[in-house]
Amino acid sequence: MTAKEKRLLTIMLLIFLGYMLPFVIIPAGWGLIKDYQNNIAAVKTDLDRYQKLGEATQVWQEAYEKAQQNLDRVNGALLKGTTRDLVAAQMQGVLQELAKQHQITFRSMAVPEFNTNESWMLVTQTIQFSTDSPKLIAFLKALEAAPAQLIVVSMDIRSERGTNLGVDMKITGFSRLENLNTDVIPAES
Repeated sequence: MTAKEKRLLTIMLLIFLGYMLPFVIIPAGWGLIKDYQNNIAAVKTDLDRYQKLGEATQVWQEAYEKAQQNLDRVNGALLKGTTRDLVAAQMQGVLQELAKQHQITFRSMAVPEFNTNESWMLVTQTIQFSTDSPKLIAFLKALEAAPAQLIVVSMDIRSERGTNLGVDMKITGFSRLENLNTDVIPAES
């Protein structure tokens, strides 16, 4: 290579570096550095967020377990059965067992009434019996403590011979329709 060619090559290299360095190489390098810094900041942000989520996991787990216990308690308090007649029979069985435990004999037990919506069925049972005040109070407490959620919706008490009371009572229990055969249950209101 001649001296002229060397000089031309040096001039071309200087022109190339004079243009490429400030307009291409430095901006590209600066962009790579900025991207690297942005990635590091994003990783730090994600790490902080994941640490906070990890700390909150225990709180969410406890909330989930509490909600699950409440759901189990509510589902356990529902009357079970695949038809409305089976649900009514279960409710009548619970009422008769509680009455037997408290020495109460039913005079009559009417045909249960059913009310339904899209997902719930209410069974209302009317019963009539005679008893004294202490047994009536014990029976009401037993209804409140029964495993199935039973609610006294009305109660009519009248005095009868001696210390006996005549009681007409309507009690409502609940069941989910998803557990029931919906072909058998017409929608009532």
